[in-house]
Amino acid sequence: MNEDLIEALVKVARTRAEGQWPDQLDLDVFHRLLEAPVPAVVMVDDVAVARHIRDVVAAVLVDGTDAEARSTLNSVAETYAIVPRTDENGLYFLSLSGIAEGALWAQILADLMQAVSEGCRDRIGRCVSAPCIAPFLDTSTAGVREFCSARCATRARVRRHRSKVSSS
Repeated sequence: MNEDLIEALVKVARTRAEGQWPDQLDLDVFHRLLEAPVPAVVMVDDVAVARHIRDVVAAVLVDGTDAEARSTLNSVAETYAIVPRTDENGLYFLSLSGIAEGALWAQILADLMQAVSEGCRDRIGRCVSAPCIAPFLDTSTAGVREFCSARCATRARVRRHRSKVSSS
């Protein structure tokens, strides 16, 4: 499993409108988040396509059950006619659909399927710093991370400190 890719996909999922968070995914953000783990991401040039990919990724990594995630991934593979291929460079996946969205799914689907089958959904948490509810991939060895970012952790510590000071 490509942990960098899964972490990037969780960050893409975080851009979906949820709770107080606005729908903030545009093509620049989409490309910037996936640029390093998926060089082929530049082929997606429609914000509606990027948002659809984001919503499917969020459904797989954040929402529902493991069985629903597997079903969604299998459906994506069928929809975009993604098939394995091998050559002198090794194994890769190819979309026979002929559209950019399919080409991007071909780049990320194998890692996403492997991550779900290895239980990575158990390592995806929700930030506990109110009002933030952003998902994040917990890469800590103990699996005890509570916050999506240092900013949210600091906000929670400041809030806790202020409540102690005001109650004294």
